[in-house]
Amino acid sequence: MRRAVIYLDIMKKIKIICVDDEAYIVESIKDFFDSRFDCRVFSSPVEALNHLVADRTDILILDYRMPDLTGLNFLIKAHAAGAYSKAVLLTAYADKELLKDVLNMNLVDTVIEKPLNLPELSDLLDELSEKIYLERAQDEEQDKLKEVYKLLSEDDFDFDFIGKNGDLKKIWEKTVSIASTDENVLITGDTGTGKDVLANQIHLQSPRAEAPFIKINCGAIPATLIETELFGHERGAFSGAGKLKHGKIELADRGTLFLDEIGELPSELQTRLLHVVEDKAIERVGGTEKIAVDFRLISATNKNLDNTKESGFRSDLYYRLSTVHLSLPPLSERHQDLPILILSLVKKNIRHFKKPEFTVSLDAMLAMRKYSWPGNIRELENVIKQMIIMRSEDDLIISETDFSSYSLGCYAEPGFEELIDAGAAGILDKKIKLIEIEHAVLEAVLKKCGGRVMKASRRSGIPKDRFYRMQEKNR
Repeated sequence: MRRAVIYLDIMKKIKIICVDDEAYIVESIKDFFDSRFDCRVFSSPVEALNHLVADRTDILILDYRMPDLTGLNFLIKAHAAGAYSKAVLLTAYADKELLKDVLNMNLVDTVIEKPLNLPELSDLLDELSEKIYLERAQDEEQDKLKEVYKLLSEDDFDFDFIGKNGDLKKIWEKTVSIASTDENVLITGDTGTGKDVLANQIHLQSPRAEAPFIKINCGAIPATLIETELFGHERGAFSGAGKLKHGKIELADRGTLFLDEIGELPSELQTRLLHVVEDKAIERVGGTEKIAVDFRLISATNKNLDNTKESGFRSDLYYRLSTVHLSLPPLSERHQDLPILILSLVKKNIRHFKKPEFTVSLDAMLAMRKYSWPGNIRELENVIKQMIIMRSEDDLIISETDFSSYSLGCYAEPGFEELIDAGAAGILDKKIKLIEIEHAVLEAVLKKCGGRVMKASRRSGIPKDRFYRMQEKNR
């Protein structure tokens, strides 16, 4: 199957064009920023505009009053040509009333008064650069989504094991290399990470693919029944055993036996299973005959079985089961696979519920990327099913709002509620005054921004006079 690779250098150097008819200003800007940015300067606005139209820039810095071409006319022409992403306007204090048109037309991001303060401009460029890097990342995400949509439309797309070319590439390579053997495999990972899917893939890649794949969930069957489920029983072995029953191990002959949640297997049956693994023979409950069985054993658990003292699992059985150990990561660590997982599950459930084709918006995809998915793929599919089942046929786009409502608000920024709880506890238990918490937050924000009030104000949205008042109180 073809898998396209999308790559965009989102961290490449930010390009800056500075335009001012006063040569000493543009030269001072170039000297100050040239090591951090790809900086070009022009004293002629006409020459600068011609350059911009031919070679788009990230950030445009220009003076408002210039000969030949005013800052307003420059911005109108450059904006119409899509020649810049962000703009900073330099102006004297007397020009303030003339800037209304520029600001109302959204031609610039901010205005800085002359005389020029280079540290202040530096803070502003850092902030604009962060926004540009974010926009580049979103553009890259959009390109990836387009490629994923294209990929999913192909008839030969393999839905069975997403990740073989992404986050699970190394696991898949190991899977392919061991599938042709009969070695026992232990798959570990959190609940919902797809351990059963991987087990089935090992079976399908093996020489036993045409034989049965027999699965038993050791944690879902009562302890009183699991013995006969595994080993079967003879007729009359106990009250109610009216006929012979073949156990799961026997049914897996020539095929693959998958023991899910193996950590839940009762200790007395661990000993019996160890003998079966070693001897490749079973005795049915109530029988004495040894029956040879030929099967490949795959086990799975979300427990840490190698710590046998804590888990209560037999160490000798653990070592028998884990000849090959495959560990699946949680969904929160599968950033590369998540978009294709989401869209493949959307497509799969659209077919299942016979719904019209839906698309997933970029904002919804980004929201899903931020969410931690504690229930892993199982939770992801559950949310997608809900969104598809409840959608109106005239609403064919899944948005961020849709996702947020079905994820029950779990997609809030991690840690925020804990911070609020801690603040509330401080007020109630330690009698800390609210104004003291506010003062501490302001100090922490200012410290994070290197003590620069303007930078702290821009990044936090807190008015700068609040920081100045806080500094006055500290003196």
